[in-house]
Amino acid sequence: KENVLVIQNDREIEEERLRFKEILSRHSGILDVSFSTGIPALNRFMVRDYSVGSESSAMGLRWFEIDEDFVNTMNLKLIDGRNFQANMASDSMGIILNEQAVKELGLTEPVGKEIIINKGADDKRTVRVKAVVQDFHFESMHNEIKPLGMEFLRGYSIKDYISVKIAPGKLESALEQIEEAWHILEPQVPITYSFLDSDFDALYHSEKQLESVFNIFSTLSVLIAGLGLFGLATYTAQQRKKEIGIRKILGASVTNLILVLLKNFSMLALIGLVLATIAIALGAEQWLSSFAYRTHFGLEQFLIAFMATGGILLVSVFHQVFKAATGNPVEAIKNE
Repeated sequence: KENVLVIQNDREIEEERLRFKEILSRHSGILDVSFSTGIPALNRFMVRDYSVGSESSAMGLRWFEIDEDFVNTMNLKLIDGRNFQANMASDSMGIILNEQAVKELGLTEPVGKEIIINKGADDKRTVRVKAVVQDFHFESMHNEIKPLGMEFLRGYSIKDYISVKIAPGKLESALEQIEEAWHILEPQVPITYSFLDSDFDALYHSEKQLESVFNIFSTLSVLIAGLGLFGLATYTAQQRKKEIGIRKILGASVTNLILVLLKNFSMLALIGLVLATIAIALGAEQWLSSFAYRTHFGLEQFLIAFMATGGILLVSVFHQVFKAATGNPVEAIKNE
C-alpha cells in the first residue's frame, strides 16, 4: 500500500482513460496506473449475487471492477490463471476471484469456470474466471477476509478510482505530473486524492485515539507514581534514621543498608506490577479479540515492563536511600 496515490474520479476522466495513462507513463517515477470502481480500504463495497450453474443457490460476494493494470498496481499475487488483457475480447466478460471466493463457491480448478452474476435480475450476466489472486486485506483487520470478485472494467457509468504507483523518492515530481495531466483533461474540476496507506490508517481511527489516551494517562500515572515513591522514600528514610545509624555503627556496609531500604519498596512495586500485569493481560486480550487478524502477547512485553518498573523505582527512591545510607551515623543518633 506504500507509495500508491488514489484519485477520486467521479466520472471526470471517462473516455480519456488511455490518454491519461499515456501522459503519466512518460514520467520515470510513475510505475503503474489503473482504474477501478473499488480499492482496498473503502468503508464499504458493493455486493453481487454469485452462483455456479443454473441450479445452485446464489451467495453475496464483495464486488468491484478493475482494469488490466490493477493487479500490478496493487501488487496482487496471481496464484492461478492470468491477468486481464485489454486486447483480449473475451476478457470483457472475465472475472478474477480471491481465494476466499473460490472456497465459498466450492470451485475446484476455478480458472475457466462460468459464474452467473445476479441470477434472475435484469442485469444478470455470465462471466468466466480468468484468474485467482492470493487473499489480501481490503477491509479493516477487525474483519475476516471476505470473498471478492473483481470483474473487468468496461463502461463509464460508475464512480471509479485512479490508483497510481509511484517510485520511492519520486513523489514530488510525480505529483506535479499527475496534477498537470489531470488539468489537461479536466481543467474545470480540482483533483482530489489521498494515499492508500493513509486510507488504511483511517480504518483504525478509534485505535489511534485510544493510543493517544493511553499514552497521556500512562505518562501521568508514571509521574504520579514516581512522585509518590520519592515522597515515601523521603519519609521512610527520616523514620528509620536512628536504625540506619545503629546498623552503620555495628558494621553494616552502605550496600547492605541500601538493599535493606530498597527491600520494602521492591515488595510494593512487585505487588503492584503483578496486579497490573493481570489486569493488562486480561484487558488487552479482550481488546485484541475484536480483530479477526491479530498479534498475541509474548513474554518480552512483560519483561520490558518489569525492567521499566525497576528503572522507575531506582530513579525515584535511590537518591534518598543512598543519602540515608551514607550519612553520618553519629548525627543520626544524636538528632534522634
